[in-house]
Amino acid sequence: MTLVLCKMDDSGFSLLLDPLTERELDVLRLMADGFSNPEIADRLIIGLETVRWHTKQIYSKLGVHSRTQASMRARDLGLLAADYVSPAAPVGEQPHDNLPTYTTPFIGREAELNEICALLGGPQARLVTIAGPGGMGKTRLGVEVARTLLPDFADGVCFVPLLPVTSQDEIEPAIAARLNLRLREDGTAREQLLRYLRPKRLLLILDNFEHLINGAEVIAAILEDAPQVKILVTSQASVNLREEWVRFLDALNTTDSAIQLFYDRVQRVRGDFAADEHLKCVAHICALVQGVPLAIELAATWLKTLTCEDVAREIRQNIDFLATTQRDIEARHRSIQAVFEYAWNLLTPEEQGVFRRLSVFRGGFGLAAAQQVAGASALTLSELVGKSLLQSNAAGLYEIHNLLRQYAERKLETLDDTQRTMRSSKLLAWSSLINGRLDRLKTVADGILESASNHSHDTEKGFALVTLGVLAGIEGDVDRAKQLCEAGQPMIGSDPIAHILAQFGLAVASLGVEDYAAARRHARAALHQADSLGSPGFTLLCLPLVAVVLAHAAEPENAVELMGLAFTHPASTPGWVEIWPLITELRVELETELGTADYTTAWERGTSQDLGHVISHLLTIL
Repeated sequence: MTLVLCKMDDSGFSLLLDPLTERELDVLRLMADGFSNPEIADRLIIGLETVRWHTKQIYSKLGVHSRTQASMRARDLGLLAADYVSPAAPVGEQPHDNLPTYTTPFIGREAELNEICALLGGPQARLVTIAGPGGMGKTRLGVEVARTLLPDFADGVCFVPLLPVTSQDEIEPAIAARLNLRLREDGTAREQLLRYLRPKRLLLILDNFEHLINGAEVIAAILEDAPQVKILVTSQASVNLREEWVRFLDALNTTDSAIQLFYDRVQRVRGDFAADEHLKCVAHICALVQGVPLAIELAATWLKTLTCEDVAREIRQNIDFLATTQRDIEARHRSIQAVFEYAWNLLTPEEQGVFRRLSVFRGGFGLAAAQQVAGASALTLSELVGKSLLQSNAAGLYEIHNLLRQYAERKLETLDDTQRTMRSSKLLAWSSLINGRLDRLKTVADGILESASNHSHDTEKGFALVTLGVLAGIEGDVDRAKQLCEAGQPMIGSDPIAHILAQFGLAVASLGVEDYAAARRHARAALHQADSLGSPGFTLLCLPLVAVVLAHAAEPENAVELMGLAFTHPASTPGWVEIWPLITELRVELETELGTADYTTAWERGTSQDLGHVISHLLTIL
């Protein structure tokens, strides 16, 4: 039998020694009235997982195991009486808060909410940082955490918006102002702030701390001098203190949450928007922006004037489309461009250069590739991870969110000649090839060739020659392609991108003269070099060539599967390859040979295959 410890108050009500919070009482009362968890979530405007979390707390405090038992125990203890007030928050002594209010529901972060509430509600964590790129919803999550935990802090919750603060010397005065603490001239701001906080049981939220990281010693001082104060930081970068518990906030982790957020926002501008009719298109938009909450909201606002398909097409063409003129959104959140520009300006010049160059990696990359291709040191990569611009996954690879990668790619493409190094020029050439900007590819390659010839730089000259060879092959001049690639290949040294380009160009040239044995050899060499970089974007460019080789080796279904994978993978080969005459003619031939039904089946089968397994298999059979 479970014992519930309680005592009687002056009014005769039984009080739990571990009392329910106000939010738990709200949930309990609705539970006792027969409302389901989803109905409770709707009424209280909280997530379903949050209701479940509160329910567990209620069961634990009441010593019960079911809704029926909880309702009966609550009635026995007088918790459901109309004039019952929780002792954790008596009338006239409600914990103070200055939290911002929102008119939109909290969607899709219940797991993160529960985890951070558990951390701050436990005895160990006194400093938790919600870190992540702009537009992920860090502030909203922090406010919901604080609202949930408010009853646990006798002296309340203090929300301190730090975006207007421009200097670390202004941090203490900003906190004091939000605490309604009037600072005197006799004594430092820090001394007075610490004296005020020392006896308090308070949750302090420091919002948007990323530009004040050098002022993190203020946080350390508060933690040392005020033992009952806990601090929740939202920031694009970790504050890098030993006491810190960091939780990186990435995109919405389920398609359902992203779609739910989109529908909620679109209903505000289009009441006639039919969810079922547009589900596939909405899911596609959410995938295009990879679950970034702000991007989803910005996309949804366009449904006021555009169709769902129009919005998807515009996002594919240009991320600058993700913008709004809504007046109640702060300026830095009115476009994805503005959000990323804010993060960019927080980087050092060295970090900006490295991040620009890393944009050539689609779908992830390893340390060796980052060092060899982009000239990135392990320390700089670590700094970019700490500033939420890179993520390190379980496989040991680095990843850049695709919207951020597109932004960095734009920075690479818009470098003027005075800022562009030889390494940047080479990567710009690769970016031009990937994106089908063939005119720019020729301009960049010609510029590299001229500069290399003037300075006797054979490595750069070799790179330019094989690049022009690839361009000649794409345009159908296979003799020139072979000539240029063979001339440049001995000069390129250890440059991995140059090796990929050389083998790619020679494979195209060999296919042009129907020398399939040589094409197979060069395609395998290009694929092997691309695979060594550990970045899907490099290997995917090689797959259509391999598909041509397999088709002429009487493996039509395998060829179709490879193209299905190459053209639908998230780090997919760009559209210009799909409409390249070499490929379009092959697709027509294969569909005729297999029949439309078998061709479609093989294509669909390819879309679901694992890229890593496919590459490993190809390297053993080619």
